[in-house]
Amino acid sequence: MLQMSKMLRSRDTWKRATIECRYKLRESRKTEKRHLKKIAELKLKNRQLKQLFEGEKKHQSSLIESEKPPLLLQQKMYLS
Repeated sequence: MLQMSKMLRSRDTWKRATIECRYKLRESRKTEKRHLKKIAELKLKNRQLKQLFEGEKKHQSSLIESEKPPLLLQQKMYLS
């Protein structure tokens, strides 16, 4: 009977260790999934901000171009 109790104790120890290991792996996968989702959201937001920035940059350059006097007026002001 002594052998049987050793075997049961060993089995219980192994089972407890396996359950704990599986739990840690499951939590690790869940955490990784959340992190990947957050990374995807941040990449999308970054891409949108870059597009917005490029649009603003183009808009600013077009405003600056429209504010410049024509070349002939610049030359007349220089000669005056």
